[in-house]
Amino acid sequence: MAETTKTKKPSTSTLSRDLTTRLLRRIIDGVYPAGTKLPTERVLAEEFGVARTVVREALKRIEAYGMLTIRQGSGALVEDFQTVGGIELADLLIVRKDGSIDEEFVEDIGRMHENMHVWLTQLAARNSTKEQIEELKSLLRKRAALPEQDEDRKTLTFEITRRIVQASHNRFLELLFNTLARTTRTSRTIFELPVYFDPEIQTFFERLVETFENRDSEMAGLLTTRVFEANVEALLKAMSNGSLHDKTEEPE
Repeated sequence: MAETTKTKKPSTSTLSRDLTTRLLRRIIDGVYPAGTKLPTERVLAEEFGVARTVVREALKRIEAYGMLTIRQGSGALVEDFQTVGGIELADLLIVRKDGSIDEEFVEDIGRMHENMHVWLTQLAARNSTKEQIEELKSLLRKRAALPEQDEDRKTLTFEITRRIVQASHNRFLELLFNTLARTTRTSRTIFELPVYFDPEIQTFFERLVETFENRDSEMAGLLTTRVFEANVEALLKAMSNGSLHDKTEEPE
């Protein structure tokens, strides 16, 4: 007798995360406008075909993002995401309701990202220690020895970025980096740019470390500005091709 393959049912947590994304999408798209109440748990459970415990967990997640105010006996009031929304919504905001890319929003991200990194590298040029510079050189030697598409090379690239952030000796920047790195896939990838798009990134990093050795913050900023010149265009192209943002994901 042939064995019957059992399909593993999604866990409550997985169903809750999926429902969180779908409800957030509706809030952003105005299906549930700010100031209105969401349908009841029972109605949502019936509509999406899930248990009420799944709905309850999803609503708690959305409330934690500040997008809902839940009062016992009064339901869940939708808040204005443009007033209270955080970086966790970036993945959802990048893709419009019709599936197209919001290029203006991506450009906003690119400009912020560029300016932040110029300041970051200038700080690192002024504040990095000899030990940090040697660590960066060691990581760059390891990276150069790996094939371009190697996963370990990508991991090393992100670690190099992290070490540059630490070399700035700005504790707030370190906290910001950690937050962006763990929020969403898109946020982490954006922080790594132009890693995925620039074949000369190894040269950029090596020259950047030279500016750290020379305490040349002006050159560090100039190098960073140059390498980011085509950043937004490359980002948009990658997203259009699906190589950066294959699907929307609710942050962990």
